Amino acid sequence: MGTDGSNMDFKQLYEKYKDLIPYGIFGVLTTVVNIASYWVAAHPLGLSVVLSTVIAWILSVLFAYATNRKWVFHSEAVGLNAIMKEMTSFFGCRLATGFIDLACMFVFVDVLHFDDVVIKVIANIIVIVLNYVASKLIIFKHSDKCDETVNTGSSPVSSDNEVSSDSGTFDSAIDGAIVENVD
Repeated sequence: MGTDGSNMDFKQLYEKYKDLIPYGIFGVLTTVVNIASYWVAAHPLGLSVVLSTVIAWILSVLFAYATNRKWVFHSEAVGLNAIMKEMTSFFGCRLATGFIDLACMFVFVDVLHFDDVVIKVIANIIVIVLNYVASKLIIFKHSDKCDETVNTGSSPVSSDNEVSSDSGTFDSAIDGAIVENVD
């Protein structure tokens, strides 16, 4: 129980929701990339709504993968096979939400003639929520490897039988620092 009588203290709340803060920041930045690239493609370049949406989706998904992997969900994937599996899963889930975005744009802009930028913003809110759920539960779900490392000091082994905490890469050095600072 927290010092103020609550069931959780600040540290427990932070640990429970620590992914939401950077996800929110990078979600907003991803949305800016998506909307800005859509606007440039649709308005100055004069491309169709559908083609502009596809271009915006590709650019924003590339940005989202890089930021989510590193700073939001602290990916434990190491080695080409593990990273390719993670990336395929990420792009697959984003493809599904990309189709939702595209369907919203087609139905509400091309068919019903609503304002394209307003619909783009609304569609992005829906997509952000769906993407977080997919990232948290499917793509970047962590096993108890971090707990094992903190509690035993042993190096966890990934599903590809590669040691994931001692690969000598910059990512694993950062991930190791994060694991060490959990307590």
